[in-house]
Amino acid sequence: MQYWTGFPNYETFLALFEFLEPLAQNMKYWRGNTTLQTENFTKVYTNKPGPDRKMSLLDEFFLTMVRLKSPLLTEDLAQRFSISTGNVSSIFSSWINLMYCDLKLLCELPTRNITEENKSHAMGSYKDVRVILDCTELFVQNPSKLEEKKQFFSNYKHHNTFKFLVGISPQLGITYVSRAYGGRASDKHITSDSADLLQRLETDKGSVMADRGFVIEGILNDMGVKLHMPSFKGRERPQLSAKEGSLSNTISSVRIHIERAIQRIKMYHILHGELQLSMKHIAEQVFTVCAYLVNFQTPIVKS
Repeated sequence: MQYWTGFPNYETFLALFEFLEPLAQNMKYWRGNTTLQTENFTKVYTNKPGPDRKMSLLDEFFLTMVRLKSPLLTEDLAQRFSISTGNVSSIFSSWINLMYCDLKLLCELPTRNITEENKSHAMGSYKDVRVILDCTELFVQNPSKLEEKKQFFSNYKHHNTFKFLVGISPQLGITYVSRAYGGRASDKHITSDSADLLQRLETDKGSVMADRGFVIEGILNDMGVKLHMPSFKGRERPQLSAKEGSLSNTISSVRIHIERAIQRIKMYHILHGELQLSMKHIAEQVFTVCAYLVNFQTPIVKS
């Protein structure tokens, strides 16, 4: 199960399926290039009723997980499941969009009260942290349009990329994934544009932990939210003070957990290499689903 789906065992795989099954029973299947950028994908795939199912819902869910986690391509899966490549694409896109909506609700950023009731030893002395933030990028094929090339090119990666903001809770579960941005977007811009995240932080206050690249202290201060970030050395001095060095090391020892979480997201084989431009319409949904599926794996830090 772990190799083919990413789940640690069959029981976990089945538990998530049983949560999604009532919604999947009324799911209309995606057909063609109907726009997918909407809050309720299950209602807009097509105005026509979906085709009769050739597989059980459980097998469809298993196929989707295998497509995400393993190196098998659409043509291979079509042979193994005795269906057409078109059906594989339709099933995969439909389930991805269903999970994109519903896993968000299942993995919401917890309130401050819930965070304080379930404190994690992994946070050390930073008990007031609501979320640890970091950005990550996925390579994407070189687009043909000049404007898209400018938007997607990342000076950091020296490649065309999609960029996402990811947040984990103090319990080290992935609780926030932003929309997809072109690699040109800065960490500050993506954070300031993530209104849903900022609204939750402003409501419950607390603090945020991030790396040096997140120049967001001004944004958070205006909301009454504190930022924990490693110290800057700057150009005027040769090194950090002993106190600053110690503080930075402590923050880094906590912040490393989000790097581990992002590493797990990228273990899903579908995110390896360059994303094909043919997947551009669904890349945001695929990354987000992979991120939230990490929450169903074994804990990042053992108790």
